Amino acid sequence: MNDEEPSKLTSQHFDSLLEGEWLPKIVDHRNYNPRVIASVSSDCLDIVEPNDYPKYIYHALDNPELIWSKPFKSLSLRSQNLLITLFFGNQFSGQSVDLLREGYSRLHRYVCLHYSQSAMPSDFEDALRSLESGFISIADRSVSFVNPSVRDFLKSYLIDREFLCLLPEVSKRADWARNLWSHIKTVYATHEKDLKYFASLFKTYAEIIDRTPTLRRVEANGRVSYHYNDLSISDRVELLLDWWELTDDAYFIKRALSILRSRDLELISWNDGPSLPDLHWRVHNFIDDDSSFKSELLEAIEENLLDLLENGVSIDDLVSIVDKVNESMQHISSKEIKDTINRLVGYEFNDTLNAISHLDYEDELNEHLGFLEELAKHTGYDIERSKMIVLDRINELEDEGSVGHSTSYTPRNRRDMTEFSDSELKSLFATLVKT
Repeated sequence: MNDEEPSKLTSQHFDSLLEGEWLPKIVDHRNYNPRVIASVSSDCLDIVEPNDYPKYIYHALDNPELIWSKPFKSLSLRSQNLLITLFFGNQFSGQSVDLLREGYSRLHRYVCLHYSQSAMPSDFEDALRSLESGFISIADRSVSFVNPSVRDFLKSYLIDREFLCLLPEVSKRADWARNLWSHIKTVYATHEKDLKYFASLFKTYAEIIDRTPTLRRVEANGRVSYHYNDLSISDRVELLLDWWELTDDAYFIKRALSILRSRDLELISWNDGPSLPDLHWRVHNFIDDDSSFKSELLEAIEENLLDLLENGVSIDDLVSIVDKVNESMQHISSKEIKDTINRLVGYEFNDTLNAISHLDYEDELNEHLGFLEELAKHTGYDIERSKMIVLDRINELEDEGSVGHSTSYTPRNRRDMTEFSDSELKSLFATLVKT
């Protein structure tokens, strides 16, 4: 998109925006962005009458292909490949520049080789510069799409079979591979033969699926903390079982068993805790009893869940685990798992004062009380004694004059950010009008 030469609206087009409620509806749309409006407007003025202009703009916001198809196809291959790498990266927030570079390097070289195109060492930096503001935003060394409609467009655009067949080979991270696999399943949902073929293409990646750690160690201000790095053990095993079920290739299920038995990857309590019981249910119900892998997988899953519990879990994770064990492993969980859960639950109710000793704020204590209530529902424990202990602790803090709230920040939603006056709404489009 060219920011130096914005589209020029006639006064008639502009006036039509001011009729009825079109302008605030457009600005409040999840895909609204001034650059998006400028791009769409520049493409439509010769074919759209002024009276139809507001409807056309709103329709374009609902249909990302109208916004991004022409600009995307005009990009160089290096820039297209960067957007595709980002699309299959982190689905919930931005991608760090370093991770994006790592994924891009492998994908870009492989795609260029396949299509007999040249690749240069500076392609990543050049692509970042050319895409910034138009397609992507960069802040604090994190890259994200400038607008959610870019992702929506790529989701509908990336359907070419030949191109998609290249991508399993370039996967380096488990979350990237899962996002790619999820996209392929959506595109070929009704074509089992194609899905089977695509699943087989992940065999090369399956060899290295355990290379990236689940957690990364961070040291700051003399303290050590662990942050999410890549998919949990459970999620990686789920992926491998997906590919095994479609291909019937024993290599995938062997890799799943290997990951479960290995101690190279760290368990993630908030993810593996509730996911391992679901994985246990899947193996128990969908792998035939005569399979030599079934009992080994079930045993390995139970061992991982037991290890996680014995290392200790927070009360919120404990609630999730108890809920899932009751739902998915009620009649088949091992005695060791049941005994360990009972011990952890008993601690929360029988030694409540010690369990809450690290909580110094009213909202933290109220949250803990909510978890105790959930735990009582799942386990049958009487909550009254523990409840009184938590309430007494809150009262103590009030008497000490130290009751407060833990620091938190609630981001404004999009509607909060787009509350404009009529004059402000009009000014958003003023620079687009011919003078």
